[in-house]
Amino acid sequence: MKTKELGGDFSFYDTFDFRLYYNELCLYKNGNVLYLQGKGLKEILQYKIEENNKDVRFWWDINDETIRNMLKDILDVRALSEIFKITINVSEYCIYNADDKIVANLDVFDFPTLYFTLVRIKRIKGYKREANDIKELLENTHPIKLKNVLKFIFERTGIAVEEYSTKIDKVIKKDEIAYKATKTILEHLLYIMEKNINGVKFHIDTEFLHDFRVSVRRTRTALSLLKGIFKDEYTLPFQKAFADITNRTNRTRDLDIQYLYLVKLKFDIPENFISGLMLLIDHVDNMRIKEYSKLAKFLSTQKFNNTLNKWKKFLEVVDIKHSEENGLKPIGEIAPYYIYKALKRVEKKYQIAVKDFNPTNLHKMRISCKKLRYVLEFFSPLYNEIIYEKAIDALKILQDALGLYQDVEVQKKMFFEIIDDISKTGATTTDAFMTTGYLLRLLDEKQQKSATNFLEYFDNFIDVTNSKKFRKVLSF
Repeated sequence: MKTKELGGDFSFYDTFDFRLYYNELCLYKNGNVLYLQGKGLKEILQYKIEENNKDVRFWWDINDETIRNMLKDILDVRALSEIFKITINVSEYCIYNADDKIVANLDVFDFPTLYFTLVRIKRIKGYKREANDIKELLENTHPIKLKNVLKFIFERTGIAVEEYSTKIDKVIKKDEIAYKATKTILEHLLYIMEKNINGVKFHIDTEFLHDFRVSVRRTRTALSLLKGIFKDEYTLPFQKAFADITNRTNRTRDLDIQYLYLVKLKFDIPENFISGLMLLIDHVDNMRIKEYSKLAKFLSTQKFNNTLNKWKKFLEVVDIKHSEENGLKPIGEIAPYYIYKALKRVEKKYQIAVKDFNPTNLHKMRISCKKLRYVLEFFSPLYNEIIYEKAIDALKILQDALGLYQDVEVQKKMFFEIIDDISKTGATTTDAFMTTGYLLRLLDEKQQKSATNFLEYFDNFIDVTNSKKFRKVLSF
């Protein structure tokens, strides 16, 4: 017996890198109701979108705690966007036994534009055997299972689902000529740059700018630290051009960090600070919109496009004539030399920071750690040993502590700028002042903790890099 029938357009959502799909979750909307189903969920979760919040783009836009927490760890800071919209007709049937008892519910999903039908069995408590019999009968007709529906629709509609990763996992071998191996790495970084440009231009989410910046900085590090592979006459102009690109993104990234810090507090901050927090969020978001607008204009300029086009052409033609002595050696032979140089630079910056502990010296050490990490990651395809991965992991922890310290330093200065800006607008600032004071105390605590932890994290990192196993791997 048919008990329910509905239909219409269903919009399906996911992130740029298909995080929900790869976690076997499906998020879709019909009317003003959002549905979440899939792995780990016993039932379909529903969330009615409020009239004043029709644009749900991030996990923090959802007021339902269960759905929000489910999405939080998976989405992180990535935005949701509509992947496709499709018409679905849904019918619900009750299945009765000979005693006129309902033993199962049957949902039938008809996709008229794709010419297929999906059937789902919902068991009724106490009638497990009957439901299993129905399921077995239906499976003999080879219906598409729910977990494969998205994959099927992607294939039918031509949506390319590719696993996106910024990791430098290109296969290079120790006996490969250095300039060729480096070219492979740099081509991957260019791919990441290009993949994220539109996301930055259209200000979709903060990760586009983050990944774009990292790929630019990694490229600069490769050109500046891997001296002796390519001739300076070819690479110096690109180093300067990529430095300019990085500098143009600094302000926007600082505002992104401030914004993310604020919005993530929405559900954790004491109630009496919520009003001030919303004032701060709105103001920072307006600042971000202006900066993203400037950045979008720059990314559309002939100057920027010429830089990328010239860089792409250089990588296409690079050969022996562009190479220095080290560029003609096997990459496995010279990799330890570059790692050792970058490691010694970190140790030197550490000694300076410990002797004179201040934000400037910690920031310089942070930059050295970042460059060392990039170098270790460049050559990671050459070393499959666990100790090498341990070194990278220990460095990440150290780098995160130093990064947190620096981010907080920037955030504290920015808070004073924000309050000053709000005051100039003539708006009531009492709530904003109160919230800022509370947040500055929280930031001070975070900064002190990171400063304390950094000493321990450095010792852990050095213990790994000074170990016989690590030095044997790199033949130090």
